[in-house]
Amino acid sequence: MRKVFILFFLSVISTYSFAYDFEVDGIYYNIIGQDSLAVTYEGPFFDYSKEYSGSIVIPAVVHVENINYKVVAIATEAFRDNEALISVTLPNSIVSIGYHAFENTGLRDINLPFSLKFIDASAFYKTKLKEVDIPYTVTDIMNAAFLDCDSLEKVTIGDFIHEGEDMTIHYRAFGLCDNLNEVSIGNQVDTIGDWSFESCKKLEKVQVGNNVKVIGDRAFVGASSLQTIVLPNSLEVLEYGAFGGSALKEISVGNSLRKISDSAFQNCSNLESISLPSTLKEIGYKAFRNCI
Repeated sequence: MRKVFILFFLSVISTYSFAYDFEVDGIYYNIIGQDSLAVTYEGPFFDYSKEYSGSIVIPAVVHVENINYKVVAIATEAFRDNEALISVTLPNSIVSIGYHAFENTGLRDINLPFSLKFIDASAFYKTKLKEVDIPYTVTDIMNAAFLDCDSLEKVTIGDFIHEGEDMTIHYRAFGLCDNLNEVSIGNQVDTIGDWSFESCKKLEKVQVGNNVKVIGDRAFVGASSLQTIVLPNSLEVLEYGAFGGSALKEISVGNSLRKISDSAFQNCSNLESISLPSTLKEIGYKAFRNCI
């Protein structure tokens, strides 16, 4: 039995020891299409925490064996646990950033190019980023993408100039960012997902673009420094506990709001005034409980 286990283990190691197809100038790549590459890690798969350090500049094109490959993606876990990583410069060819790509790194600075479409779950979980500017071209910021980035202070998502495709901020995308102070949500965002800014205790400034239709369950729950917010005319639904426990004093609501769900403003003890539109059809149970 032991011999069988050892043989199995060795077969796993031989299969997964190295995750890349080739290396150029200290960066490892996988071929993911006829002429496309994803940045990855060297391996072995169970210990790749010291492969990248300092400042990394990723090229748009890599020339190998008479082929010009376009670098279009950051692969799953490509830089994960590289605590000595400080900054990354991405080319304007990157379309997606993979699952856990930069998780638990020392990353302080990164540019997100206008070619970018997709940021996968936990891509920047527990990084040291101080500011993030997400271009209007992105369509999805997935679950926990920037969760627990305790150095993060400012986030800009999309803009108020370009149209772009609709963008969704998913579950806990920016949750537990203890020092996040300012958030600008542009006109591309149509959904602020559940728990997306939960327990951002220093969040004071939130600008919301005029395309947001839904603010999800507990989206800003525990934002205990958030005192004022202007909700856009596009907003139709405030889900359960959306602003529960926040420090809101005054709320301005747009003229498309149909529903304020249960506990939406529960425990907003500083709330002094709110203006409700004639379009409002439903106010849920305990929506304004303990608002004294």
